[in-house]
Amino acid sequence: MSLLDNLRNEVEIKESEHAAHMAEREAQQRYYDERLKQPMLQALTYFAEVVKNLKFLDMVTPVGLPIAPDGKSLVAMEQSGYEFIYDDAKNPLRMDIVCECLVSDYQRFFVSNLDKVERYTEFLDGMNLAYHRKTELDSKYDIRNAVFELEGPLKVGVTIKASPSDRAIYVYLRNLEAESEKKYQFSPEKLDADLLERLGRVLLRKEDTLVNIELPEEIRNELAMQVEAEKIERDTQLRVAFEEMRIEREAEAEAKMFSKRIAKLTSAIKAKIRVARSSG
Repeated sequence: MSLLDNLRNEVEIKESEHAAHMAEREAQQRYYDERLKQPMLQALTYFAEVVKNLKFLDMVTPVGLPIAPDGKSLVAMEQSGYEFIYDDAKNPLRMDIVCECLVSDYQRFFVSNLDKVERYTEFLDGMNLAYHRKTELDSKYDIRNAVFELEGPLKVGVTIKASPSDRAIYVYLRNLEAESEKKYQFSPEKLDADLLERLGRVLLRKEDTLVNIELPEEIRNELAMQVEAEKIERDTQLRVAFEEMRIEREAEAEAKMFSKRIAKLTSAIKAKIRVARSSG
């Protein structure tokens, strides 16, 4: 294969990749406009008003969180300082509702033995809660025990993200459920007024969990079918884009071939004319 042929092949590959990328971007933009934009705007309007009212009222919510070393005892905290952040008022892709929990009273815990000290340290680090740790070492300089003083604040928040590539809306909860970080995935129509209301109640500690993840088998099957149907739709759009590109290239190739044939025929006719004139 010649150098020119290699370059042509590389150009075709690059053009094909670019066409696929552009087709996917266009498909994602259509999906956002048709399915994701409205629920995201609804969420933006809802939480903008919720946070506005919370700030006006200077709302402080008493909270008891199980963040003692035993994992059960509640630590008294106060949640406040609400802020609402979003990327675009007209076409939102992400919004964050953030606040923080302050330790109400002085919290000091004694933790014995190395394993418990390491587990509690890892737990507090995972929650991103500031603390002071004073350790006592044995004769081998291993940790014998430690005293933890909780300082805070504990960062709390809700993030809502639209994902056109996944055809979904993600909700991230930070320090609002049993796990320090929790992620939920919803189809666009699920982010309705009822879910927003429940999400607001979770934020204000009026509900412990956002959804019950134990879904009936019938609903799980329905969701799986929906995901598969959306995948088929996306693949179809890409195949159409590739087919349109192939047809366009074939038409260009045929046009070039026709031009070459005309040029060759014209050249042959001119040659015959020159021969005839020279013979005469």
